[in-house]
Amino acid sequence: MAFVTTTAILAGVFVNSLGVNTHIDSFAYGYQNLPVVENALIYLGVHNVRDSAGHSFDLQYWQQVATAAKVKFDDVMPEGSPTSMQATLALVPQFAAAGLLNFVEGGNEEDNADAIASGNSLAYTAYFQQQVYQVAHSVGLPAVNMSFGQGWTAANNWQGNYGSVGNLAAYADYANPHTYPAVANGQPNRTILWLNADAQLAAEGRPTFVSELGWNESASSQSIVATNLLNGIMDSARSGNRRTYIYALFDDQGGKFGVMNADGSPKLAGQALHNLTTLLGDAGTNATSFSPGALTYQLVGTVGGESSLVLQKSDGSYWVSVWDETSGTDSATLTLASAAQEIKVFDPLVGSSALQTASNATAVSFNLNDHPLLVEIIPSTASTASTTSTTIISSTANNSVLTGTATTTAIYAYGTGDTITGGSGTDLIQAFAGNNTINTGSGTAALHVGGAGNKITVGSGTTTIYDSGTNSSITFGKVGTPNTNIYGYALAQGNTLNFVPVLAGTQWDGAQATLGNFLKVTNAGTDTLISVNPSGLSGGVTYPVATLHGYAYVTLTTLLADSSI
Repeated sequence: MAFVTTTAILAGVFVNSLGVNTHIDSFAYGYQNLPVVENALIYLGVHNVRDSAGHSFDLQYWQQVATAAKVKFDDVMPEGSPTSMQATLALVPQFAAAGLLNFVEGGNEEDNADAIASGNSLAYTAYFQQQVYQVAHSVGLPAVNMSFGQGWTAANNWQGNYGSVGNLAAYADYANPHTYPAVANGQPNRTILWLNADAQLAAEGRPTFVSELGWNESASSQSIVATNLLNGIMDSARSGNRRTYIYALFDDQGGKFGVMNADGSPKLAGQALHNLTTLLGDAGTNATSFSPGALTYQLVGTVGGESSLVLQKSDGSYWVSVWDETSGTDSATLTLASAAQEIKVFDPLVGSSALQTASNATAVSFNLNDHPLLVEIIPSTASTASTTSTTIISSTANNSVLTGTATTTAIYAYGTGDTITGGSGTDLIQAFAGNNTINTGSGTAALHVGGAGNKITVGSGTTTIYDSGTNSSITFGKVGTPNTNIYGYALAQGNTLNFVPVLAGTQWDGAQATLGNFLKVTNAGTDTLISVNPSGLSGGVTYPVATLHGYAYVTLTTLLADSSI
């Protein structure tokens, strides 16, 4: 790919987005040994735990774990009878007053057989979500939507029961997918995007909170689970998910999902997660609040399915996660716009020590296998001194007008119906509530968009779009606009591409039979490349329009099924 300038995600925010599921309430499977639970959480380096408090005596246990491991809990309403959910919700004020909670979550997969047999139903759980929302907000905490576990049929396009209760966005601050990818190339990312879209059916426009992400070791192996876990965590972060909770700390009645053994020793997945949080942990006092810088870099691989995510610590160092879950061995090179004081390469699957080190270098090459590597970049003194500060523009109101600047800008739009325009500098734009009108501007823009009904216009600058929304449109600029990189649901979930401005700059006369002479579609590895030939002549000059990442087999015919010309 060409050089891109990307505003970093705070490494401290990234690590703080990770959590793990426990069953301390069960007092079984190893959870009855609280010191082991505490040490396991400390080892993993996560500070968020998801569990259910079904009894008042859980307060003592949760306080002990929270104090020792420095964690807070997402208190989820348990899978079971309506009475059990009511009992857990009644305890929320007491647990919140003790400072133990950071989220309150609705019913947990109440469409499963055990819950149905206990007298529960999706209809009741959807009604109960209103009470969850009211109680959560009464104690100053956000409410996470109910979750779903059944209903996967061809008749509903494999959406599960997510679309069966209506839109509960009025009673939820977060949409809530349960994501269990199959073990196959590219599956973590595809499954995360798919389930994120499903979760929007039940909480339209709400940011996504993945309360369960896991793999059953019984169906694969520890090494495969560890590999997929690292890929899934990175895919989830790149998709803009606010929280990702791994299922689970220990194995339980559901299967061998644990990342740690019941005696507190780590499985390979636990080791990988430990290495990841060790490498990306930021002990700075402003680790989750400083204004991030922007990194200009180029990533070139031999396969073409590479993904990357840029993070930054409060000490100024950048950390680029690079992974390719769609292929075997892939030789890649990361090149910087200017020399760094030091570049190091780490493999969190292996350990926390550097595998490569280069000083006063502008590039580093490495082999990608099937999981992320981390590249630490310590800028030179000159680069550090010239780091551009970020202007942060945010709004929680609906129908806001937000505009970028000529410098580095982060635009956070939390409302719906907003009008957002990128500037001439470097922009990070996040808009997940839907029904927004967005122009990416004349600079370098990274757009993370979700919700439904967005109208996106590609500006004259360099644009990368991460789309997890539904029923949205992307309109490309005139011929000669830089290539647009698109990740996510470009041709799914009702999204459409608009090539009218592109074709207006060609000699095409509107005849469908000759369209293929002007609008070109080619496949490259796991991606589809779209270009335009203004003359329509064989051998004529072509200009890139867009790269659809993760769409390997698109043809002109299938492209037009979801496009306007």
